[in-house]
Amino acid sequence: MTTQPPERQLARFLGLFSFGLGAAQLAAPDQVNKLIGVRPSAKTDAIERAFGVQELSAGQGIFALSPPTPVLWSRVAGDIVHLGMLARAYQSKRNDRKRLARTIAAVIGITIVDTYVSVRYQSRWPKEPTQGRPLPTGSSEEEPFMHASVPGNPAITILASEAEIRSRLQQFNIEEFGQVVVTRAPGDRGTEVHVEMTKSSNPIKKVIGDDPEQVVRDNLRRVKQLIEVGEIVRSDATPEGISAKRQLKQRPAQPLDEKELAKAGGRS
Repeated sequence: MTTQPPERQLARFLGLFSFGLGAAQLAAPDQVNKLIGVRPSAKTDAIERAFGVQELSAGQGIFALSPPTPVLWSRVAGDIVHLGMLARAYQSKRNDRKRLARTIAAVIGITIVDTYVSVRYQSRWPKEPTQGRPLPTGSSEEEPFMHASVPGNPAITILASEAEIRSRLQQFNIEEFGQVVVTRAPGDRGTEVHVEMTKSSNPIKKVIGDDPEQVVRDNLRRVKQLIEVGEIVRSDATPEGISAKRQLKQRPAQPLDEKELAKAGGRS
């Protein structure tokens, strides 16, 4: 698998940070207030608990959405609100101004990180990855955005990097059937492979399993099996592996004859 980009690593850190801070604010708001320099009271404890709910919601959103751009921007807005309330608390002589000064500096630092991650996500992943544009690969020469998927075009998600997949695509000559678009799958679930190809106008080929689109779909499944399982899944009922043609000539499982065994790779 490819290394995660820095903004995704930082986003995960911010999500975990939100979970930890939110849990502390809900469980012990008075202790959190003392720690940041605010004098505990019924009012300040209630405010701290409200912020705890906000932090937990942000943490959940970061891990639930892909990309979590809206949640990250909401964190920036929350940071600004927090800074305003801390500045107001700093004006009160009842509070510990030294601790509040350190807290304000820390929140400013978090705000900078939140803003950086939000801007990076906004520029690189402005939409959901499955809505038509491939994610940038991070290479020095960024390819122009292309439509990643068209309804009906063969597509599959494989738990591997683009480099691992490309060699297998060449093995089955998939790139000869159309333009291959490779993008990151949402949620770090691997790599999406889309083959943009012209639709066949021959209905007979589709019926007999020789339609190019069906051939590409079969081969994409074989690529996925080779990479994720290590071999093409076969059985005595389908010795050649998954195939649209086999749907027309299904048979009970039975021992293979010499020709079938050789075709399946079991006998040289």
